[in-house]
Amino acid sequence: MKNNYLILTTLFVTLFITSCSKNESMDEDIQPIEPVVFESLSASKNILFTNEAVTLNIEGSNFTDVEFVFSDDAMSETKISDNVYEIKSEKALKGDVRVNLKNEEETKTRVVKLEFLTHGVFKSRVVEGIRIDIDTSDRLLEVLGEPDSKAETSSGESVIWTYSSGVAFSETKATKIIRFAFINTSSRIFSTENKEFLYRAYPYLVNEKFDFSNSDRNFMDKVVDELKVPSFERTSSSGISSATNFKRELRAPTETNRGVYEYVYFYNNNPDHSFSVTFFANGIDDYKGENILFCVVN
Repeated sequence: MKNNYLILTTLFVTLFITSCSKNESMDEDIQPIEPVVFESLSASKNILFTNEAVTLNIEGSNFTDVEFVFSDDAMSETKISDNVYEIKSEKALKGDVRVNLKNEEETKTRVVKLEFLTHGVFKSRVVEGIRIDIDTSDRLLEVLGEPDSKAETSSGESVIWTYSSGVAFSETKATKIIRFAFINTSSRIFSTENKEFLYRAYPYLVNEKFDFSNSDRNFMDKVVDELKVPSFERTSSSGISSATNFKRELRAPTETNRGVYEYVYFYNNNPDHSFSVTFFANGIDDYKGENILFCVVN
């Protein structure tokens, strides 16, 4: 009996020691989790349009998961690779993109700010994201980049920034404020001293109503059908209520040339924001069948 007890005790001690040795070996095999390193988060651009995507590059290590938290649900991400993602937005907005790099032990976070804009002209005051009479040429450069042409007016007081996409902006040199925008209504070759380029018809909606991308001989009719012929005719000596739509003669017709006329429309009777159309004709009310030369948002 005593021998059996000694045998069992010896066996138990042997099993216990073997088990401890295995556990110690397993503990030695478990490596500590390295801390997450989030070196940088960079965006290919911070201002863009809703038909574009921004590329985010993530520089980091020791993470197993990438989590995106958007300040607006209109934004979403698409994975390009483990460290590269594209971000888009369904609407115009300013927002934050919070990126979390995670492992089992911790989370590291970085944030990038993005602004999405909508192409087009809105309320006769915002053109391609540029607020007339508010934004400067610095903002214009941020949004649209360098123009295809930049030229001073004859007075030397303004600079015209022309983009081949079909829009041009007038900057007041002294203040850098953008005072108005030209909307091109037909594709043509634009020539400067240094180069030529195709100046396209503006491809986006104006005030959510007018599409000049396929302007034809009847387009003045379409504008007038929507906005009517202004009842007030303005001359150099005429007084005018600041919120009254008006028409005026810019150049009188001659025996060899037709006249040039302009219809000016204020947005919701707002004296600070107008949309005008300029056209050739034989008379100020002779708009039917005439093509628009250009439009101005002022």
